[in-house]
Amino acid sequence: MLAVLLGMSAFAPTAAAAESVSPTPSADDGSGPQLTLEPVDDGLVGTEPITANVTVQAPIGLAGVPEGTVTLRIGTQPIADRAALDQWLDGADSTTFTDLDTADSDALAVGGTTTVALAEDTRPTPRAPGVYPLRAVLSAGGEQYQDDRLVLIEGETSPAVTVVVPITAPATDRGLLTADQLAALTAPDGSLSTQLEAAAGTQAALAVDPAIPAAIRVLGAQAPASALAWLERLETISNERFALAFGDADPSVQVAGGVSPPLTPISLAPYLPGAGGPEPTATPTPSPTPSPTSTAAPDPTALDPAELLSIGTALPGLQWPDPNAVDTATVEALAAAGETSLVPSTATAAGVDGSAVPSRGDGALVYDADASDLLSQAAATAEQAERDPLLDAARASMWLAAAESGAPVLVALARQGGVDTEDDAVDRDPSPRPADAVHDAVVSATSFDTRPLSALLADAPRPVEIAGPGPASDRVAAIAELHHGEQRLAQVGTVLSDPTLLTARARAEELQLLGAAWSLHPEAWAAAMEGQRASLAELANGVGIVVSDVQLVSSEAPLPVWIRNDLPYPVTVTLITRPDDTRLAVQRVTEVVAAPDQNTRVRIPVEATIGSGQVRLDLSLVSPTGESIGTAQSMNVTVRADWERVGIVILSVLIVGLVVLGTIRTVRRRRRRADDTGEASDG
Repeated sequence: MLAVLLGMSAFAPTAAAAESVSPTPSADDGSGPQLTLEPVDDGLVGTEPITANVTVQAPIGLAGVPEGTVTLRIGTQPIADRAALDQWLDGADSTTFTDLDTADSDALAVGGTTTVALAEDTRPTPRAPGVYPLRAVLSAGGEQYQDDRLVLIEGETSPAVTVVVPITAPATDRGLLTADQLAALTAPDGSLSTQLEAAAGTQAALAVDPAIPAAIRVLGAQAPASALAWLERLETISNERFALAFGDADPSVQVAGGVSPPLTPISLAPYLPGAGGPEPTATPTPSPTPSPTSTAAPDPTALDPAELLSIGTALPGLQWPDPNAVDTATVEALAAAGETSLVPSTATAAGVDGSAVPSRGDGALVYDADASDLLSQAAATAEQAERDPLLDAARASMWLAAAESGAPVLVALARQGGVDTEDDAVDRDPSPRPADAVHDAVVSATSFDTRPLSALLADAPRPVEIAGPGPASDRVAAIAELHHGEQRLAQVGTVLSDPTLLTARARAEELQLLGAAWSLHPEAWAAAMEGQRASLAELANGVGIVVSDVQLVSSEAPLPVWIRNDLPYPVTVTLITRPDDTRLAVQRVTEVVAAPDQNTRVRIPVEATIGSGQVRLDLSLVSPTGESIGTAQSMNVTVRADWERVGIVILSVLIVGLVVLGTIRTVRRRRRRADDTGEASDG
């Protein structure tokens, strides 16, 4: 037999030793000595007698602890079911105990500590397998103080447990994680590192967001060294795994919004080097010493989309909807597409009251919500003294669930949560779970007879009725809004050499905004959606015409028009110009290649024909495929075509007049000279 000791703390004084005592809540308020019951070998014992250490401490503010005795006790009967377990943990039941051992406890001065070793001498008759309360009681100075634990005594067989550990990043509104984000997440204390290392080398199956390895691969040599090492670790560990949706996008929201099968990335081309747009920059991070098998980052442009998104050899046909949103429609839609959904037991009709449910259902893998919640709480708890009771309760819950359902148990750690977006004001605690806490949770879950996820999938499914609440209405409404924005960008994208550069980026951002982690942060999600609306509108209006009214004083002159291109890519458009009056002849079609992130000047040849006046020019843009681009504009051209002719005539008259006048003056001057010469001769 294997005894797994599980625990809960209680430090309150209690009545004198009795056979039937109810557990009391923890009262670590300094009013009495503090007891800590610690089973030997972290609570894992074989067929040998139960042993434990009890630490007694006299806290500051207490005038010492007199000498006394410490007694180790065990419940005479196992806890019947999880309802009884909840009562015990809440201190609401009455348990009969029997003594296992008693030892003396030395007197303590203020701040002093002593540890007492206790052991069961003999086990006269085998105890029935099950979960038993374990209690240490200190009797000193006429008072009693206690600390409670649980001991799990197994029979010849151990419950079969399958464990799923999510490998996900905090919710983000970026299509892919940036180099700075990856550097933080894959640092030794980063959340991606703690998640992966906690599961590596265990029998736990990984649920990996493929957007994470994709973000590392598209950076290539620009990726942080820690991220490249993390990716290599992911690729080399032997854990079974399956791919989540890109960005951990929730299929429940998509199915409710009429999108089935769920969306997938269009392309990762916008994020590849040389695609245009902002170039990724990596924050320098300490580079780990490469192992002899480390290889340089491959050129991302040489990888196809499947290679960029690869998480390694993965189990096919699995989806993990948001546990707070999954419903019958989701499971049925995914099953029709050949996918099996992971759902919590509380999202089923049989488990909504907390009852255990067989883990292999028809179209679903049902993980035990109670045990999974306890493990997830433990994984987020930094203090060991607070974490141990959660781990103890999780083990007990798994044992009782297996006994109740008569089937293997599936447990899953919750996604971490947190928000890390472009707008720091939207961020919500993306700090990682403590590495040792995540490790303890995984080790605790795999302390039973761990069963591979592939084996669970191969089991014959049992009927299961899904009774989840469905996704929130605002999340469902966002599907149509984001899809409409993507359609607008598809129209604008026809001006690009690769039309998917806009839609692929928008799709990646849309999937990230549908990530399951956002359901934990509804206010942050609403703020991120506002930012996405503004971004989509800006991109949809990224190409346009800039004009101003012009006065034309020549019969032939080019009209200046500017093509505004706010996109990070060069665009090719056709400028269509239509005058509303025949007095102005205009080049109606002008091909333009506009440079990225600037206004490009275009000169439209025009010629005034008959008369003067005001002519309105209507200008519009179309893409090479004929799609209308941007908003049509109008400009007024004031034509003064006769001014040029009048000016020439006047100038000609002036010139002729000056010539005639000069000639007359010259003739007169010569005559005057001739007359003067004649008079001089006569004299």
